[in-house]
Order: sequence, then C-alpha cells, then structure tokens
Amino acid sequence: MSSIRTIFTLGTIVLAVAAFQSQAAGQAVPSDTTPFQAAEGNSAFFGYAGFVGDERADTSIPSPSPKTVVHQAATPSFTSYLDDEGPSAPGLVEAESKSFDDSCGVGKLGCDDKYCDSGCDSGFGPTLYDPWVTIEYMHAWARGRWLPPLVTTSPPGVDGVLPGSSILFGDEYVGSGLQASGRVSFGAWLDDEQSVAMGGRMFALEGDSTDFAAASDILGSPLISRPFFNTDPLVPPPPEDSLRVTLPAFRSGDLRATADNDVLGVEAFLRYSLHRCENRRVDLWAGYHFTKIDDRLNINHRMLQFAGPLAGTVFTFEDIFDVKNEFHGGELGLLSEVDRGPFTVSLMGKLSMGNMRETLTISGFSSRIPPAGGFHPGHGLLAMPTNVGTYVRDDFAIIPEAEFKVICRITKRLEASLGYSFVYWSDVALAGQQIDMSMGQPTVNASQLLGGALAGPPNPAFTGIVDTDFWIQALSFGLTFKL
Repeated sequence: MSSIRTIFTLGTIVLAVAAFQSQAAGQAVPSDTTPFQAAEGNSAFFGYAGFVGDERADTSIPSPSPKTVVHQAATPSFTSYLDDEGPSAPGLVEAESKSFDDSCGVGKLGCDDKYCDSGCDSGFGPTLYDPWVTIEYMHAWARGRWLPPLVTTSPPGVDGVLPGSSILFGDEYVGSGLQASGRVSFGAWLDDEQSVAMGGRMFALEGDSTDFAAASDILGSPLISRPFFNTDPLVPPPPEDSLRVTLPAFRSGDLRATADNDVLGVEAFLRYSLHRCENRRVDLWAGYHFTKIDDRLNINHRMLQFAGPLAGTVFTFEDIFDVKNEFHGGELGLLSEVDRGPFTVSLMGKLSMGNMRETLTISGFSSRIPPAGGFHPGHGLLAMPTNVGTYVRDDFAIIPEAEFKVICRITKRLEASLGYSFVYWSDVALAGQQIDMSMGQPTVNASQLLGGALAGPPNPAFTGIVDTDFWIQALSFGLTFKL
C-alpha cells in the first residue's frame, strides 16, 4: 500500500510543479490586452484582432486569408519590435502553417483542439510543448502463487500426516484476488509538430498479504501439525511425518503463516511519430523498463509442552523464504490513436527484453527454553543448514504488455479515460516454490531438528532457484491534465 501512496504523491508533485510553471507563463499578458498595450506607457495603435471563438472580436475588421501576411502600419517606437520577429498580435496568421505527412491526403494541420500549430491563436495560447500528467486508479488481478501443504489437522491417531489429514493452509494458489493499484504517467512534447515526446510511467500494486493463524486451547485441542516427508534413516517407516505444534492433553501452541507479494514498475520512454493523419496517428515507443517483484513466505509457531519428561519447555520455530526479482531492460512498441469527435481510442503494444536478477534468501530459527532456564538455539523446520543461505541467479526475461483505452476530452486541458492492460513476465522466482519438494511434499531430514547433527540425506536441499511466469491484468480509470 505504501508503494501506491508514493506513486500518487509523486504524481501530485509533478502536477503541481507543471501547473505552477504554466500559470507563471500565462501571467505575461492579460487575455484582453495586446502585446503592444502590455508595454508600460504605450497605447494600442490598432484595435483588438478577431479570432475564431472570441465573442469580443471587432467584426468590422475583416479576417485575413490563411495565405496572406497582414502588415500593420507601425509607429516608430515599435519598428524594432516588429523587425525582431517578436510574438504576433492575437489573430495574425503566419504565411506558412504546419502540415501532416503528404501520404495522409490531408491539407494543413489547422487549429483543432488536439493539434494546434504555432500560427493559431485559440484564445488559450499555443498548446505545443505542453506537459501532461495522467493519474490512474486500477483494479488489478495477479496470477496466483502456489504454496505446498504447510499446515494440517486430523483426528487423534493420524497426527496431521499426509495423506489422510485435512490441509488448513497451503496446497493452493494464493494472491489471485482483486488488488487496488495505481499508475502515474507524465511527459512533454519536444517539438512544435508534436512528433517527439519524452516521459515516464510508474505503477504499483497494493500488495497481497495472505495470512493464516491457528491456535489451540490450554489443553492442546485441536491438533495442529506441519507435515513433511522425513528422510532421517534412523526413523522407522513410514517416512510421512509431521511436527505436531499442538497435541491434545500433551502440548498447546499457536501458529502463524504469511505470504506477501509486492510489485513496482518504472519506465522512461520516447515517443516518435511514424504516421499521422487528421484523426489518427501511430507512434514508435522506446525506452527503459524496471520492475521489482518481491515475494516472501514466513511460517512461525510456538509450543508449550505441559506433559511428559519435557513438561514446562517452550519451543519456537520460524522459517523464512524471501525472494526479490529485479528486471532491467529496454522496451520497444507501437502506440496508435484514433480520434472520433471528443473521443480517442488508444491501443499500445510493447515488448521489454533484459535481465531478471533473482535473489533468494532462506533462513530459519528455532529455540528450546527448559523450565529451569537456559536457551538452546537451532534452525527451522523447512530451513536447515542444508539449504539456508542467499542465492542469486540472472535470467534473460521478456515482458510483453498490451493496453487499450477509450479517452474522452472533457475540456481543452482535461481528459478522462477507461482502459484495460495486461502485463506478462516470463521468468519470476516465487517463495513457495523454493521449498524442497523432492518427495512430493515438504522434504526434511529430522535429524537436524533443534541443532542436531545431520544423519542421512541432506534435506531440505537447495538445488537451484526455481522460477515460473507471472502476469497482472487491470481495469483502469484515469484523468489526464494538460498543462
């Protein structure tokens, strides 16, 4: 959730700075004053020129034709001003105006609401070079993340062993529900033809946190277990085993498991016009793409033995699987826009290619505190000396993305949009898949429990980072401010 707050805070700052600069630029000349009247001590030597849409225009003055340069009789005090090609008075039309590509079969660029060349005076001033800021709220769905069976319960005598027990947590995909997310885009045109622009985009998901908690009463009921396949050769068969967190009339306890996931993306891009007509354009999109996907699984439990030779002893266990995926690469794509009145249909497709760095940290902890005092540390259940550590792998990854939007121009400076987007990552490491499942369920050599020496196979084993694919799809509502 903090990532979304950061995204919207940054978007607000960008919007405020751009608005301040636009306001400062707009205060140079009042809207009802000619540039000549703006100079202190000067009075206008000709009337206010008429232009399209201005109800204050003096209609007695004929409008010049688009191909004619109007020369106003100049007083000596303004000769140098006109010779220096200063800004023309409102309503003066340049001898040449901008054009679309000849292949479009369309004449001059003209003065519509979206593309206005430097020879137009709309009453609002030129819109070229103007920056824009888009803030979007998104409802997102991510691909679920698989977790192995981690917590079970069963009737007395079964002890939570698999198969034959009920799975309370795990053996399922988590994190596939609806998430709030946000995206901020900003940029500016670099030329008066609106053919080149640069900008950036940032997005973040609210973050998924799947929690599970279970606890017994003071008498140890109900039974709560953590199942595993035991490869300790000193333990008689069957090898299907469990660590009983609670056991009626023998041990009480509680357990908590959390699976977290966060996604953040940043892009810097250039847009270049490949084809442009009166109501449509196709742009090349190229830039840099960064994505960070963090995934974490934490399981901890506490046990109090109140019967048997270890009565009064407190045990704690914790396993942590933490994965960080960082993608750095370039992106290339196409953006197409088609105008129909106040509406614009936008379709973008792009492909990012680069390096995905996967960093996995496995850590575990356990302790035994007898009633007489003392502290005896050890490792966890699924994280033992045979697999704990930090591991790094670099993979080539591709990230295709598609986006569809319908945009409505509300005012000259404000647009609203509805859209759908889909992003796919080809290589991502997720925490639940880093657990040793070599025997079909979490695999552990129990000889290492509570700091014991290894006897037999080195399980849980680390044989390399396991990765999979990942995707996010989202519906979006956005507002674009043109400043």
